[in-house]
This record gives sequence, C-alpha cells and structure tokens, in this order.
Amino acid sequence: MSDKEEYEKLLESTQEDHDEYVATKQEIKNVVKPIIESEYKTEKRGFEPVVFEEVETVVVPSYENKSQELECDFQQAREKIYNGLEVAQNSLLKLAQIADSSQHPRAYEVVALLTKTIVDSSKTLIDMHEKQSKITGGEKEEGKTINNNLFVGSTEELDRLIDKLKK
Repeated sequence: MSDKEEYEKLLESTQEDHDEYVATKQEIKNVVKPIIESEYKTEKRGFEPVVFEEVETVVVPSYENKSQELECDFQQAREKIYNGLEVAQNSLLKLAQIADSSQHPRAYEVVALLTKTIVDSSKTLIDMHEKQSKITGGEKEEGKTINNNLFVGSTEELDRLIDKLKK
C-alpha cells in the first residue's frame, strides 16, 4: 500500500467514526511526512525566483581641501531640501483640495501637519546657511566709516554756529 493510500484510509477511518480509531501524532506524521516531501520535490512551487538587481553604487569624491568638501555637501543638502519642499508644496495643494471636498477633520489635520513640515524645512535651509557662514568665516561686511559728530555746548552757542554756517 502506498503512502497516499494509507493517508486516505486513515482519513476515512477518522471520518466514519471518531470513537473507533484515534491516530496518534506520530502515526499522522509517519503518513503525511513522506507525501509532503515527495510533492515538495516534484511540485513547482508558486514562488517567483528572487532576482537581485544591481544597485548603483555612489562614489563619494575625495577633495583636496575641506572647503571644497563643505561646499559640495552644502549644495547637495540644499538641493535635497529644495526637492523636498517642492514635493511637499505640490502635495499640500492636492491635500487642501481633498480636505475642502471631504470636510473631514483628519484631512485638515494632515494639511496642517504638512504645512508645519514645509515651514520647518524652510527654517532648516536658513539654519544651514548660517552654519555654513560660521564655518567658512562668512561674508565679512566691508568696514563702514561712521562719523558721529557731537556738539558739546549750550543751545545759544549752537545757534551762533548754525548762523555762521548759513552765511
């Protein structure tokens, strides 16, 4: 008798009358295990083979000095923040339309959260500029000459001085 026949016989006996025959776990394993193993080997499994795609590796350039590296990193971070802001602003417009049409409180909450995120990203961009200027020494303002002339004297003396200048 084959394994399948034994298994079917076992099933029939348990279906006919539960009181007549109760199989132990070991008996069921002995019958079922060879069937599963044989079908497992011959049956095509329904899984697709895993194909690994080649991932493009990013080569981080090395720089001769730190200022070039800082400038490149700054530009890259700035570009990513701008891209994120652009995506967020486009999404905000769509979400605002959804919130208006649905009048659902959660939709308005999401709009408010996205608005806050956009504002925070803008602040991050400004902070990034400030940090870069601190690191690089920043743009130094040209020395401005400020002449603060101060007259020390009475109002009468000031009045006489103004009259002399007018003449």
